[in-house]
Amino acid sequence: MPITFGWYNEAKHIWIQEFSNYWTMEEFWVAADEAYKAIDAIAPHKFYIISDMTSSMRLPPGLLSATRSILQRKRNNEALHVLVGGGVIIHSLYQMARPATKQYLRLANTLEEALAMIDEAIAQDQVGSSG
Repeated sequence: MPITFGWYNEAKHIWIQEFSNYWTMEEFWVAADEAYKAIDAIAPHKFYIISDMTSSMRLPPGLLSATRSILQRKRNNEALHVLVGGGVIIHSLYQMARPATKQYLRLANTLEEALAMIDEAIAQDQVGSSG
């Protein structure tokens, strides 16, 4: 399957979805529906998403036109979504969506960098909630 997903850790606060080879928008929507079922089951707890596209061979036709619909599916308890890899097109889409995504969408070059961003966001949340 070109899109795999699940909880990154047992605490169920980091969701990871990995895109590999060639995938379609139909496969994306099926994966997104399954992801949000699992994510909605933990609401209202905060969670973080990593979308790892480092092994994706290309982005599917229709992704640009689906961007608005994708962004509208954001959950209230989604604290941060980090896109890993994806090349020039993902970076361009990120720049276009940036004003609408406020601070919850970020880019990373590696999985390790994405995890560091999430650790930083968790630390900031803990400082903010204790102060």
